[in-house]
Amino acid sequence: MVKYINFKVVGGVEDGAGTLNPGVNGNNLLLIERIIDVDVEIATDGTMQAIFNLTSESGVTTCNVICSTSKNDIPSISAPISLNYIDKLKEAINRTITCKPGGKQVDCIPPQDTASSTAFYNPELQVYWRGFNIPAITPTPLTDATFKQAIRDALALDPVNASQPIPTYGLMANWDTSQVTNMQTAFYTTPNDPFAKQFNGDISNWDTSNVTNMGQMFQGATNFNSSIDSWDTGNVTTMQTMFQDCYNFNQPLDNWDVSNVTTMSNMFSFALAFNQNLNSWDVSSVNAFVYTFTNANSFNGNITNWNPSSATQFTGMFDGCDIFNQPIGNWDVSNGFNFDNMFNGTVFNQPLNNWDVSGADNMFNMFRNCFDFNQPLDNWDVSNVTRMDSMFECGTGGNNGVYNQDLSSWSVANVTLCGDFSGSQPNWTQPQPNFTACTP
Repeated sequence: MVKYINFKVVGGVEDGAGTLNPGVNGNNLLLIERIIDVDVEIATDGTMQAIFNLTSESGVTTCNVICSTSKNDIPSISAPISLNYIDKLKEAINRTITCKPGGKQVDCIPPQDTASSTAFYNPELQVYWRGFNIPAITPTPLTDATFKQAIRDALALDPVNASQPIPTYGLMANWDTSQVTNMQTAFYTTPNDPFAKQFNGDISNWDTSNVTNMGQMFQGATNFNSSIDSWDTGNVTTMQTMFQDCYNFNQPLDNWDVSNVTTMSNMFSFALAFNQNLNSWDVSSVNAFVYTFTNANSFNGNITNWNPSSATQFTGMFDGCDIFNQPIGNWDVSNGFNFDNMFNGTVFNQPLNNWDVSGADNMFNMFRNCFDFNQPLDNWDVSNVTRMDSMFECGTGGNNGVYNQDLSSWSVANVTLCGDFSGSQPNWTQPQPNFTACTP
């Protein structure tokens, strides 16, 4: 009786000493891409015999596979446990492969119920196998042209840990990424394309020394929380949106060299668990911090020593970053142009009077809903600012702010938008700016 069984072989090799390497050693890896429509004859005594072709990295080999009645102790089948015929199939096809001239022999446990066994049809299986004298294969280096598709191929086999090797490149944890320069959107996940939503595999050993772009790399990979602190990021210039919507990510990154990064906009936005010390980062080349930590609700990491001297955009940098309250009063923000929404909705209450904001144009919503903020700002040169609407407004949820500082020294002649400048600040009894071109 002939039946068809679809085997997907993903295994590894056995060395001369008999050690089994089930596909985890990239240097001893032989990948079988697919075995389809296998003719399997099951005799009345339970013996099965099959002849099929193996397509491997080292070429095509025709293998005569004979399943005898001998038993071995090496489990070789993993399959979806939800399939009710899997247990019997495991019993039937636990086996060892030994290389012999002209073919390979497979030893099988005979099925206890031959009639039931002949009813198996096309189950999806992953088979670990062993063999002697198989040539070692060095995984091919990935390139920008092959990198992203390789990720999809690996996650198609194991969407969580990427624990199965793929043809040509091997196991994801051991990939040669030394030639990759662009990792943008590598694990980018959307509701319409959730391919990396569950991913949390080990990629700590990747060689990222030539990578220049990590923008959106893990955006939407909500389960990702693996260590990548050892990565060489010295050549990276873009980290925009890198961890946006990575809800579980909270790994140290303090060893990263970010000295060449020019944009960190949205880098940790909605990274709900992230709260790490980033004080060692050299951010002097960054020109945009737009919504960098917006709605990173757990973030209160030390960034006191940052020097954002090149930055012009601070829009929403800590917007909705609920608990952020670090002393950043010594930052050089002299090139800052947009400060709108910068501290909107935080508990921030640290001195900022030493900031040079003389180049600022937009302070819309800057301290809006900062219910705890009450720091002197009378040293600020705001003569170039045109927007101050809702700058200190604290009306959300019926709450009131506590701000009460003298800002009468501010030169606000260029401010044309100042509506709700101090809305819901009933405690503000000190003199406010004298607006002449708008009504607060």
